[in-house]
Amino acid sequence: MTNGIKTSLLKPIAVWVVICGLHVACTRGPWQAAGGFVSRGNHLFAQGRYQEAVIQYRKALQKDPQHGEAEYRLGLTYLKLSDRELAYASFERALELMPGHEDSMIQLANILLQVHLTDPEGTGFVRSRIENYIAQLLVKDPRSFAAHRIQAFVAGADGRPAEALRLFQIADGLRPGQCDINVGLTQNMIAAGQLEAAERPGRAFLGAHPECGPMYDFLYAQLLKSGRTKEAEALLESKIAANPSNAFYAAQLAEHFWRLNQRNEMEAVLRRLEQHASSIPRAHLEAGDFYARIKEWDKAIRAYQRGAAAEDKVKEAEYLKRITSCYLALGDVASAAQTLDTLLATFPTDADAVAGRAAIRLATGKADEAKRAIAELEQAVKRAPEDPRLRFELARSYLQTQRKAEAIPHLHEVQELSGNWLDTIFRTATLTRRVNSPLAFSNSTRLTRARVLFAPQH
Repeated sequence: MTNGIKTSLLKPIAVWVVICGLHVACTRGPWQAAGGFVSRGNHLFAQGRYQEAVIQYRKALQKDPQHGEAEYRLGLTYLKLSDRELAYASFERALELMPGHEDSMIQLANILLQVHLTDPEGTGFVRSRIENYIAQLLVKDPRSFAAHRIQAFVAGADGRPAEALRLFQIADGLRPGQCDINVGLTQNMIAAGQLEAAERPGRAFLGAHPECGPMYDFLYAQLLKSGRTKEAEALLESKIAANPSNAFYAAQLAEHFWRLNQRNEMEAVLRRLEQHASSIPRAHLEAGDFYARIKEWDKAIRAYQRGAAAEDKVKEAEYLKRITSCYLALGDVASAAQTLDTLLATFPTDADAVAGRAAIRLATGKADEAKRAIAELEQAVKRAPEDPRLRFELARSYLQTQRKAEAIPHLHEVQELSGNWLDTIFRTATLTRRVNSPLAFSNSTRLTRARVLFAPQH
């Protein structure tokens, strides 16, 4: 007896516990197992590690394809990765799995709204879907902020400024102080012919909310349009003064001077930005990016080099990758290769650097360099088997060296692991045709629909 329980009764219980410890399915179903991956994905998402979060959510869906929360979280992660096609497909699937899920409807409507704002004369399908989601949201809550916000932007895009103003005012009353709502109010006041009346509340809003970058940008564009160049410049200066740690705003002022062909003023802004790099995050990076945008590659390289010298090793990698891109733009392949070698010496598993270095080796056309590139990619895939880009580059390398049979399994894996890299799916299809391999794309209907939806209309 143990605490009044017969030992003979405990033995089978103990055996059952041991067996179920080895076989998780005894104690938890596939949804619970998938829930663990979702929790890990949420943790990575909160840390800003979005690519890794995608992998966890996809693992959850492999365990349980009916896990609506995993699909929804995957959609949110794709949005963070700026892939609205896959975000749309994930939210659509989440809504199928969780009918009436409010935020999935809001996210779908927001994505469709972006399409509509880009091309108001586009497909009627987009408009009808937006209206459908708005109707569902209003049934759930007649005072839905999201529904009124989306309605207001649609009315503005359709050239109905009076209706847009009415709806923006309702939205502002439901949730005061929102940047995009007040920008929308200002835009539609101007569209309704109330230019002077619009500028005053716009500037007043900035006084209370100096972090609203889009309001500065809209008023700046209006000032330039009306030929008030000095006032536009002063507005950008006030934007920087109100947000002194935002390096991109300084780059905007530099671009203002560049467009006016005021070279000395442009250089002075960028010089001042880099001089205060210790208190302005990304100062060297934004200066380098600006020079890269205007194709002054040598100056971009020097700005990135200053940034690399000032940062720790982890952040240095971002600068070295940009330096590599500049060298390639200049046609200096040797310097690009040398920069990647420097990066790989510190970060030998960096996927971008490995893939880039392999591409340079393959481009030489030399057999020994191709062999080395393949060996490096094979090692990289072993270290990170769930990275679709590495597998894609390895498959491409096999094809380039006439090793088609070895490329096929990696093309299949790319299809499964494509993550937010949607173009890889379609490039994989091209490569697959070259090796005559029948790839069946999972979720192809939703992905294709999303792809068509976001394609430019002609």
